[in-house]
Amino acid sequence: MLEKTPVEFDKVDRALHMLKGNSSSVGASKVVNEVIRMRDLIEEKNLESCNATYEQLKKDHDELRKKMEAYLELQKQVKAAEKPPQDDDDQEPVSGTESS
Repeated sequence: MLEKTPVEFDKVDRALHMLKGNSSSVGASKVVNEVIRMRDLIEEKNLESCNATYEQLKKDHDELRKKMEAYLELQKQVKAAEKPPQDDDDQEPVSGTESS
């Protein structure tokens, strides 16, 4: 969005607003702080500083994404470990395969 000329600051600001809310909901304070900083720069129409802040925001977001992926993978492992194994002897026979 920042590569377009002229920059559509309103669209960038709306996207940042959503990112701020989503990041806040998971406690991603580094991302939230960079979003706030960038939104302030957008209000000032300071494109040069916006680009530098955008690069930092991308790094922080990528770090957050990696941490969230690792967290979700751990959640899957915990869920799999908590799931009791199914015993084949306890299952009812499928109709039509019973012996007489």
